[in-house]
Amino acid sequence: MDLRWAVPIPATKTCNQAPQNGNVDGKATAIIAAGQPDKSALWLRLNAKPDDGWFMPQIAVSIAQPGVTEMLSAWIKSLKCP
Repeated sequence: MDLRWAVPIPATKTCNQAPQNGNVDGKATAIIAAGQPDKSALWLRLNAKPDDGWFMPQIAVSIAQPGVTEMLSAWIKSLKCP
């Protein structure tokens, strides 16, 4: 996985690629499932609660900032990956 800013999405090895650290209780089909945020490990983990087994590592907050999940969802829905 390569998440550097200048790397094109297909080259990140995240789009339509199997999750490397679990499939979020069978809900995630890919790290980023193009067009399907509800099947994307990234979106599911961002929306998880602290007591869920797949909650993203805490940095400074235990819930996503307002608007972030909507923005990420719209971005994933707009993706077209090879």
